[in-house]
Amino acid sequence: MYGTRASTGCTELLRLRPGVYSAVSAEGSLHLLTWRRGESFTEGAMWRQTVLRCLAAAPCAAADLRAAAPGHEVDGFVEALRAGGWLMTTVCHDERPLYTVRALRPAPPAPVPAGHPGDLVLSRFAVMRREGDALLVESPLAWAEVEVHDVAVTALLGRLAGPAGAAGRIAGPEPLPAPVVARALRDLRWTGLAVPCGDAEPHARLWRPHELWFHHRTRAGDPGRGFRRDPDQDGSAAPATAPATAPATAGVTAPVPAEARVPGGVVVDLHRPDLDRLRRHDPPLARVMEERRSIREHDDSAPVTAAQLGELLYRCARVRGSFELDGTRHSDRPYPSGGAVYELEIYLVVRLAAGLDPGMYRYDPYRHRLRLVRGPGPEVTRLLHLAGRATATGSRPQVLIVMAARFAELMARYDDIPYSLILKHVGVLFQSIGLAATAMGLAACALGAGEAASFAEATGLDPATEGSVGEIALGGRAAGVTGDGR
Repeated sequence: MYGTRASTGCTELLRLRPGVYSAVSAEGSLHLLTWRRGESFTEGAMWRQTVLRCLAAAPCAAADLRAAAPGHEVDGFVEALRAGGWLMTTVCHDERPLYTVRALRPAPPAPVPAGHPGDLVLSRFAVMRREGDALLVESPLAWAEVEVHDVAVTALLGRLAGPAGAAGRIAGPEPLPAPVVARALRDLRWTGLAVPCGDAEPHARLWRPHELWFHHRTRAGDPGRGFRRDPDQDGSAAPATAPATAPATAGVTAPVPAEARVPGGVVVDLHRPDLDRLRRHDPPLARVMEERRSIREHDDSAPVTAAQLGELLYRCARVRGSFELDGTRHSDRPYPSGGAVYELEIYLVVRLAAGLDPGMYRYDPYRHRLRLVRGPGPEVTRLLHLAGRATATGSRPQVLIVMAARFAELMARYDDIPYSLILKHVGVLFQSIGLAATAMGLAACALGAGEAASFAEATGLDPATEGSVGEIALGGRAAGVTGDGR
């Protein structure tokens, strides 16, 4: 087993991480659950439950677990729990607790235990802070956080933060033996809290640490997935590039077409409403603002239509012209955007819409049309299911509007405020869509939570380059439903 005394001079104490629950189904399968995910074991539910009870009660050595369930493959089960991200592992030396690796999600393959870990430095996204009586080291790119119990490990982290990292600094007198230091360095590399010297972490180079932290903290699931690399990679990664451009209609400089970034299928031309008629017959702004409510319930007997979706997007998000700014041609749209960058992209995740097949579509604001990104399937269903949970109804919306940001385009222009600008743009688009939906008699509800990892799985996009930042549930409004002001 990885990390035994024979290989590193260390011992391990294992414990189930907080917030993990287990249950045995009627068929005899064991299920591990957190509020975000689950894992099942189809055989040996009873002895596995015994091991889990030991792990939940107190930190255990592997020998104690084997004694609690003799004759069973306890070591294999423990490694499956470790790989699944269900455990906390405290590394000790001579019964002296040094640090605890607290899994947050499934772990990548462990690095090879033997050999020197190489020259490492602390990741530029790592943060160290006090938690209780311990020092906590965490990063939005890490699959685990490390709780430090011993000042000798704190000193090691201090060396990793230096200009040369740990290189050449672990051969002299040490408060910890060299094999123990090597184990600690391997764990820091494995978790993603330490990276090879000279690694500029190009997979996330456009991001400032505080912005990636905020993105990570405000998106459910694992927004960092896709930013990370396997710890045994050589450090090479395709660097992010400045966004390319391609000509579009009406002389407007457009981003790379959606079909070039996301493999797509069917194109759906959308309805274009008569704006002169809307100006004459739409309810006045004061009335619309007073009547706007968050409406979470949809009428599936009278779903939103493709024509209504076309009108809504035309009102709120189309490209309506262009203008010159600092020698560059920019688009003009119904909502404001810092520097006229318009980094937000709109996706429709459709469960039920009259005249539009279920699936995930990307909106082309230049040509006012949709392009199918993915048909019905587990990725699309998961996005709708998560939206139902976010509305607190449990009911999947008829349509989920997902706003995604092309991060590079704003980060290349602004220095310290790009992510805050993205969220401001999400806010004004929330308001625009909410008011237009109210004027049209539709049910709309801006969501306070969304899952970036599921969006990346559904689109196949690199989440460091383009990721979801906001969601709105939309559907046909049921008679008599008034909603609330949230």
